[in-house]
Formats: sequence, structure tokens, C-alpha cells
Amino acid sequence: MFLPIILRRNGFRVYFCPLFEPHTGKTVQYIVMAPREKKSDNVTKAELVDRISEETGLTKLEVKTVVEGFINGILSSMSERRRIEIRGFGVFSVKSRKPRMARNPRTGDSVELKARYAPVFKASNDFIAEVDAKIKSRTEKNS
Repeated sequence: MFLPIILRRNGFRVYFCPLFEPHTGKTVQYIVMAPREKKSDNVTKAELVDRISEETGLTKLEVKTVVEGFINGILSSMSERRRIEIRGFGVFSVKSRKPRMARNPRTGDSVELKARYAPVFKASNDFIAEVDAKIKSRTEKNS
């Protein structure tokens, strides 16, 4: 019994499958290309750039520069322990975490975690309400 060989190329799955042709008595390989399934519903930076580019009419390169500048601005401000407040969206801040003892779930061994800083995002009430309303309206349309 032959098993198909699967390769992934340029967003497609390529199947090299052996096929027995009874009229010739030979086994030949044929190729089937299928689009790769989407792994998740997560939006990537590239998809975000595409959406903004379509909505604004700016080029993808311009939008990519702005998005990366926005992310770098948040990163540099947070690395200075500054709080970033965007009205109607939310607040980015840095929270200090105390050292503590934790447990490795796989082995059960105790592990000491050192003091560290963690980025935190808190969505604004307006943003939360808008997301809730949009999701509810979509689910009502589908029902």
C-alpha cells in the first residue's frame, strides 16, 4: 500500500499520490493541489495591514510603516514604564510581578520565578461595549 506524500508550497498543500492504472498495470503518480486550511481565526499583522489599506486607500507599504511605528512606539514607551492611554480603546501599562515559587506542571518540580515586568492591556468600557454589540448583532443575523 502506498501512502500519499504531502508537501506545503505557497499556501497550498501538494499531494503526490500513487495511482494504480488497471488497464496498463502500472502505478503512476498524480498531483493534487489543495488550498491550505486556515489554522485559526487570529488576525495577523499582514491581514491588519491589508484591511487598513483597503479602507483608507493608502498603499500597503505606507500602512505597514504606520502599524510598525505604532507598535514600536508602544514598546518603547512601555519599556520606559510609561502608561499609554488611548481614549475609547484602552490603556497599555507595565505591571511588576513579585518573585514567587511556581510548579512545573509536567514534572511537578518547584521552580523559582524571579521578579519581572509584564505588559498589560485594559480595554476601555466603550471598546468593550462596542465589541459586545457587534458580536451580538452578528450572532443574531446568523440565527
